[in-house]
Amino acid sequence: PTLRKDIAQFFLDKLCKLLNWQEVQTSFKVYSSSLFFAYDGTLANHLHHVLPPYSRTHNITASAKTAKGSVKMIDFAHVIDITDGKSHDEEYLFGLRNLIKLFEDIVNS
Repeated sequence: PTLRKDIAQFFLDKLCKLLNWQEVQTSFKVYSSSLFFAYDGTLANHLHHVLPPYSRTHNITASAKTAKGSVKMIDFAHVIDITDGKSHDEEYLFGLRNLIKLFEDIVNS
């Protein structure tokens, strides 16, 4: 089996968008939530098999742009309002940045 860096890039792009939003929102903090990763590999699998091997490993971004899927925040049992309107959810940001680093490591390996 080959490492699907195009899929990792797809999720990395989604996580970076979530990070950008989370860095500016000052309304709430989330505890014990989850991220739901969904991916439709039908088109990506087709492209993976029709593209030449060199293109598959070096054209990660193009393949990620054609993919269908998402990353969603779920499990909102513990949400707390940020009362000062200035603070950020630093714990959530810490975890999200670590997850992004993991996906960056996969894409760059």
